[in-house]
Amino acid sequence: MFKEGQKVAWTSQSGGYVKDKVGVVAQVVPAKGYPDRDRFLHLYKSAGVGLCRDHESYVVLVGKRPYWPRVSHLKAVK
Repeated sequence: MFKEGQKVAWTSQSGGYVKDKVGVVAQVVPAKGYPDRDRFLHLYKSAGVGLCRDHESYVVLVGKRPYWPRVSHLKAVK
């Protein structure tokens, strides 16, 4: 669906705040896979990345910070 280097956007919500985020796909993660631990160590801090996903997913960089958002929330940005 998305390719590395493609610009995407999504809305995140935390602590009662809603934020629009725009970033670039940095890794395509295959179904049942996890983001590259060496490249995206920040995702493995505190609570960790959680369970693997049963579908292709994407690590997105917003600036230098990686995110692993739900695919259903992502939209392509032109």
